[in-house]
Amino acid sequence: MPMNADARKRGPMMAELMGKVTGYNHGKGGSMHIASMDHGMLGANGIVGAGIPISTGAALGFWIQEKANVAVCFFGDGATEEGVFWESLNFASLHKLRLLFVCEDNDLAIHGCSADRRAARSRPRSG
Repeated sequence: MPMNADARKRGPMMAELMGKVTGYNHGKGGSMHIASMDHGMLGANGIVGAGIPISTGAALGFWIQEKANVAVCFFGDGATEEGVFWESLNFASLHKLRLLFVCEDNDLAIHGCSADRRAARSRPRSG
């Protein structure tokens, strides 16, 4: 079945995200090294939590331009230990920005697993 023009435009991006050789970086860059303003994907970087203020800035830009767009930010639970997480939540709330924060509780961070980084235990210990 032939691809339409829109599917061809998305093809290399999706291929990169799926690790396929037909991707922009031959499947070796993944989501960490890809951006497309045409698709509204601002890109990512290797700094824990850095996408949070970038997404907040995008949402602020939508607000200033009076656009109904919604910014979405994906991050791991380790990023909640960064100051920019709390600052961005506060800023987005104060300005009532259209911003969706999606936290993946993967029990990991740059300094180790969650249980080793928290004084309080949310799950009872066994044994």
